Amino acid sequence: MFPQPKRLIGGLSLLLFTANLFAGGQLPLRMLVNEVEQAPEVANVRPAYRRIAENPEGLERAIAAQERHTDALLRDAGARGTAVSWDEAGDPVIRVYIDASSSSAGIPTSLDGVPVEVIATGRFYALNMGCSRREAGCALQPDTAVVASTSHEPGPAERHPRPVPIGVSTGHYQVTAGTIGCRVKVGCHSYALSNAHVFADENSGVSGDNILQPGKYDGGLNPADKIGELYDSVPIVMTSTALNKVDAAIARVS
Repeated sequence: MFPQPKRLIGGLSLLLFTANLFAGGQLPLRMLVNEVEQAPEVANVRPAYRRIAENPEGLERAIAAQERHTDALLRDAGARGTAVSWDEAGDPVIRVYIDASSSSAGIPTSLDGVPVEVIATGRFYALNMGCSRREAGCALQPDTAVVASTSHEPGPAERHPRPVPIGVSTGHYQVTAGTIGCRVKVGCHSYALSNAHVFADENSGVSGDNILQPGKYDGGLNPADKIGELYDSVPIVMTSTALNKVDAAIARVS
């Protein structure tokens, strides 16, 4: 199983591990900074890429502030969640998600010197939750795939040349779609990191299940679009009082 991570950023973006990723000892991982990774040219298609944000020290301060203040922020009846992200200038910010009908008057403009962005949203639901358990008027999107090619370089929902970059559509072969958060390397083995509800089908997936890119909702086909297999995940406790620390799973890729 995974060790205790330091923080899940945004919906899924980065998970910083410290030690003991797998049985067998200390395996510290690093977060890449100021790096662009190029995938090889495939059949005259421009390579996929990923860009890692700058200012890692500011990011660490934002994560620490988020961890210190999240419990207090969520005591506000309108607050639905927190995240760490970047503003348009590329500087780290703490995001506080509130109900669209709630006021942001009680949300501070900064925490420990880190700017706060308030994002109005609805409640967060697992994708497989039936409409009868959701708010009135809430419905799932239709189970249809729309994969548009609008530029020479494939978009986040399209099929990418292998190896695929981070930040694009992926998912367990039985779920809709999610996103690849980052790559994880341990020794000679490579993994893709995403949410447990994306890679592990909300606790229903088993080790060895196919992981697709793009995800099923975005047109991914099993097994034609397989990029790896579910390797491990952190189980999600599905109750309103659960103290889940992360929503994370990894797939072993070839």
